[in-house]
Amino acid sequence: MARPLTAVTFAINYYFGKLDTTGYHIFNLALHIANGVLLFFIIKITAGYLSYRDDKNTGLIALFSSLIFIVHPIQTESVTYIATRSALYLFLFAWDHTLHKGSWD
Repeated sequence: MARPLTAVTFAINYYFGKLDTTGYHIFNLALHIANGVLLFFIIKITAGYLSYRDDKNTGLIALFSSLIFIVHPIQTESVTYIATRSALYLFLFAWDHTLHKGSWD
């Protein structure tokens, strides 16, 4: 099995909701929102490094950028298509790694 975490979460969704897709979509939406929150912190940290002074605008830039990411229609595929949950995990773990390590090295 190539994606065990995805399979486990599908099994948990099936256990609680059987073939009712509502739980699958809610879980995908929760992952997407978690990705948006991680993106907020990454942009805030990055904008803080790029500014020469402590600026309140870095928080606003991060907030609006992450809100655009969350609500933009191009992101609907990863939330509405149940099988694309692995793409949500890709972003979640990559951004989490970037947030905690600070680089891709």
